[in-house]
Amino acid sequence: MKVKAALRQARAHLKDIQTWQSPSPPAAGSPLAYTFDPAIIRRLTSVMPIRLVELPTQEQAWRDAETIISGIEEACLLNESTSIPAVKVRAKIGLFVQV
Repeated sequence: MKVKAALRQARAHLKDIQTWQSPSPPAAGSPLAYTFDPAIIRRLTSVMPIRLVELPTQEQAWRDAETIISGIEEACLLNESTSIPAVKVRAKIGLFVQV
């Protein structure tokens, strides 16, 4: 039950944060503009090819956070199920998460 309460609170906090205005991007040349280095792989010892890392859009970040919360809710519902056939049926028709 504590997890469900925490998930409700997380979803409420996410909705609150989404209503706030996002800060504008830092000006060119500002030290803040260098806090995230998309080419960090160039400085790391690695055998993988260099690939620039792109940050997701703000909307995609909100959707991803919502998906994480929904996935945890679904895992909780799966954990509460006592019948494997019931779990399979519910998963097949998508009855786990009510977003």
